[in-house]
Amino acid sequence: MEQKTSRRQFFKMAAVASGAMLLAPRILWAERRKAGGGGGGDLDLPLVEPGKGMAANLNYHNKNTDVKEAALKADRQGVKFADQKCEKCMLYTHVGKKGGADVGKCTLFANQLVHSTGWCASWAKKA
Repeated sequence: MEQKTSRRQFFKMAAVASGAMLLAPRILWAERRKAGGGGGGDLDLPLVEPGKGMAANLNYHNKNTDVKEAALKADRQGVKFADQKCEKCMLYTHVGKKGGADVGKCTLFANQLVHSTGWCASWAKKA
């Protein structure tokens, strides 16, 4: 005796199957990154070059101590300029060490890495 699948059951199964198909690659990729697989990953990305392209527009420096213009050395969101570094910015995500220095990704610089000690004019306090 054959059992017919109702339309409601079909759509439930289709939703579960498509959700699994969409999430499986992300879960597998996350596990692979956690295990250290997948080549160098983010650490293979180039470092942002101060004074070039978007870095010039945002006054990016590899070290916040390299900023010379007094107008840029303002306190922001209750944080003194000396404490404003990429590592304390909400746009920064730590990746690891490259060339002996801590580096990370910044949402402003796609496919590039910034120094954790860096600074730019878009610095925003990490929540």
